[in-house]
Amino acid sequence: MKVKFSLLVLVCVAMAQCVSPPDYPIEPRLSLGSRILSKNTVLSDIGASSRDSVLITVEFTDGDGDIGLTKSDSSLYIIDTRDNSRINDARGLLYVPEQGAGNGISGEISMVVYGGCCRGIAPCTFQNDRARDTVSYEIYIKDRAGHESNRVKTPPISIICK
Repeated sequence: MKVKFSLLVLVCVAMAQCVSPPDYPIEPRLSLGSRILSKNTVLSDIGASSRDSVLITVEFTDGDGDIGLTKSDSSLYIIDTRDNSRINDARGLLYVPEQGAGNGISGEISMVVYGGCCRGIAPCTFQNDRARDTVSYEIYIKDRAGHESNRVKTPPISIICK
């Protein structure tokens, strides 16, 4: 019985030695997973007492684990493709401490984006007596070494104007 247990422990230790850390490139990479948007329609936030929002989730990898600029600077960029304006100001939102991240990291980033409408870029279209606008967001990140990730674009989100 002791021999079988010792052999089992030896096999487990040998298998653990064979597992290698992930081999990601040092530049951050983003991808759209299976659950990108929590919903595809939001109410505009113009004059609303409560704000409607959509949760956007993207997946990331980084080979050297240095995601985030500093704890007080933003390294996550969300661009409104209607006018190429940056919509977020998420300081320190995405910061991974250097300790323990040397073998590369992967995970998900979820962000809340609030509704808006027809920001003077193009007229809203009207459906069912309500103005509607459509927006997509372009998302990318930067790491502390200055590497910029690829850019991913969300599917269209319909904004119902009040």
